[in-house]
Amino acid sequence: DQIEIRFYEGDMHPKVALIDDKILIVGSQNFHYSAFGSGGGLNEFSFAVEDEQAVDDFSRIFEFMWDQGVSPH
Repeated sequence: DQIEIRFYEGDMHPKVALIDDKILIVGSQNFHYSAFGSGGGLNEFSFAVEDEQAVDDFSRIFEFMWDQGVSPH
């Protein structure tokens, strides 16, 4: 009861986090402990923005995809 999952059938491969509706982090890095640190063989990059327009654009796109998603229940 702490998480809701939906499956989206369109194309996507996002690695994005929106924190407090203020900081948008976008990149190639997986959000898993194994993707952090050295020696993994991959160069992963992420960047953060606090641009209000970027946050608004992302939120609008996310809500559209969320609404199109199918709940597994």
